[in-house]
Amino acid sequence: MSSPVRAFVIQAHPLRDSYNAALHDAVVRGLEASGHDVASAHLDRGDDPDLGELGDASSLIFVYPTWWGGPPAILLDWLQRRLGPDLEAVTRPLRHVQLLGAVTSHGSARWVNIVQGEPGRQLIVRGVRRLCAPDAATRWLALYKLDRLPRRALEAFIGRVEAELGAAGRAVGAAP
Repeated sequence: MSSPVRAFVIQAHPLRDSYNAALHDAVVRGLEASGHDVASAHLDRGDDPDLGELGDASSLIFVYPTWWGGPPAILLDWLQRRLGPDLEAVTRPLRHVQLLGAVTSHGSARWVNIVQGEPGRQLIVRGVRRLCAPDAATRWLALYKLDRLPRRALEAFIGRVEAELGAAGRAVGAAP
């Protein structure tokens, strides 16, 4: 029997009982259901994984709220310190990553983020993606108008995150 496919989830939110924490848990459940062995780092709790700690993870998922139009400063700091030098050198330190994803929430409407240039999406899908396997799949799951949605919409998004990352995880973990 083959060993489980490894996934690494990086979360950036200071509150343990937040909606973002529920999104993190949905990501983990989805990936585990697809056969992934999941490790997590919580940047706001002092975790600071280096690239060696990501190991040979085939999936790398970021979970964070969008604040002031982009990712939180603690995530930007981690990305700059851990991946910034590799962007300059044009290396692929994450060449084993076959699935790159981001799960985020916005207080604003989608059109506001589009007008802002979608900085979080550009950072993950264009910037970090360049460091992954050339054929890596990407998943961008964003919830807009967080503060104005009914509870059922928030719960539906959690279900969507779990289902989509489960399906994406199965695709990555499938035998060639």
